[in-house]
Amino acid sequence: MIRGGRLFDLTALQTLLASGEFDLDALVFGTRGARADQERNRWKHEDVLHMLTLLKEPAPPAPGAVERSNDYVKSEWCEVDGEKDMQWAPCDVYRMHVDLARLQRHPQGTEVYFKFSVEDDGYITIVMASCHPSA
Repeated sequence: MIRGGRLFDLTALQTLLASGEFDLDALVFGTRGARADQERNRWKHEDVLHMLTLLKEPAPPAPGAVERSNDYVKSEWCEVDGEKDMQWAPCDVYRMHVDLARLQRHPQGTEVYFKFSVEDDGYITIVMASCHPSA
């Protein structure tokens, strides 16, 4: 576990995804499990990116404010595919309930687990370490 809260600015990432400027090839399923999740659920890159835009992030704490619900769970290190071998990537973990037929949030929908990292080496790359319905 990585202490200190979320690592990535989800709102900025969602703004980029909603703009249509994000290159679909920059979404990488970075583990054998994530690739199996994608195949098993028959999710296209667009489907996963759309679900990422539905996530709710924690609101900044304000004095006297009521905490709003959010989907952030924790941040942790995850081993992902590297260029030559496996490498460790810092990831944020989120969970939300989704109507899988419509790919929309739904309180009685299936809980879906997302673990991802964002690389910024001049380009934004989203590395999905895991993306699947919770067991």
